[in-house]
Amino acid sequence: MKELKDALLENGYSGEEELQEKEIINEELSFTKLRDKLYSLGDVVFEDQNNHIYIVNIKSNILSNTVTIAIKWKAKKIYLCGYSSKGLIKSNSVQKQFKRIENVIISGSSPNKKSIKKPIVIAICSVIFVLLVIFSIRVITIKVATDDYNNAVNGFNKTVEEYNRIAVKGDIKAVSDLPESMETIELQSTDFLSMIGVSFSNNSGEKIRKDTDTVREITTDNENAIAIVNQLICPKQDFVIQKLKSIDSIKGIEAVTKENNPDELLNKDGGYYGCLYFTINLLDEKTIPGKSIVDKGTDAGGAIELYNSLDDAKKRCEYLASYDGTILTTGSYVLVGTMVIRTSFKLDDNEQYQLTDSIIKAITTI
Repeated sequence: MKELKDALLENGYSGEEELQEKEIINEELSFTKLRDKLYSLGDVVFEDQNNHIYIVNIKSNILSNTVTIAIKWKAKKIYLCGYSSKGLIKSNSVQKQFKRIENVIISGSSPNKKSIKKPIVIAICSVIFVLLVIFSIRVITIKVATDDYNNAVNGFNKTVEEYNRIAVKGDIKAVSDLPESMETIELQSTDFLSMIGVSFSNNSGEKIRKDTDTVREITTDNENAIAIVNQLICPKQDFVIQKLKSIDSIKGIEAVTKENNPDELLNKDGGYYGCLYFTINLLDEKTIPGKSIVDKGTDAGGAIELYNSLDDAKKRCEYLASYDGTILTTGSYVLVGTMVIRTSFKLDDNEQYQLTDSIIKAITTI
């Protein structure tokens, strides 16, 4: 398959997308006939007759991502190597196109594809048929489906705009399931000529309805993502306490107060509006100096500091970073939303990571 990967690299493959491979038994199909079959599936963008290699781009519909497949012909076998580019719908795209190619090779059948050239008489008859029959059935059906699709896209785009508006208020890079930003989807034209064009394509009302359902499903996912980000931006202290209590490894929790404010950052300019220190079952808090959990500081487990702005939280991380690699280091720290999550220096790297990860999962649970 190295030969196919090299061909893909020479024709636009970045090396980042995951490559998938497949072998197909070939008993009758010649190299020339294989090319004819590939033209019926998509756009042949590369042909090497000496090495018997083709590269074809296949796109199923308006929402699907483009699949690029390199194909090498041999007398008894055909080798496939492909990847899927970024797109809205991602569900085994490469394997689905592998299956289409295999079906074409084994059965000798080709996907339905409208003729590029038609006699004038047939064209006239087709126009009459479109006006009298397809316009009243297919075009109207597609128009209704496209209007519904556009309504779904409008809803989707509103969630994208809302997500992008609030996502910049906090740092969400540490939350693996949340993108830093989202992109809107273009509306589909519903004018008469566009509908006539769609009616002649492989698209249909049923396909548009399926795409609409997909957009609505992703819209729901976006709404959940918005709810999660809102939880991370200036959360209430009681909310964070409840989330910490849901973590099995955390034993005790104590909030910084005006009377017990060891670093004097509470409600100060640039300081936090809330700070929760906690102990964990991995560390024996009795061996750590201090009468209370707050007195023991992050040494007995860790802390979550709550800030009014992303800038204040970033400055706190910069301050903590100034002690990295010194004897004054207090442990790990990570910025999530407008919170700084800290763990004890007494934990090893893996224990710090596991504790931080469990906290992030807790505070991002809806």
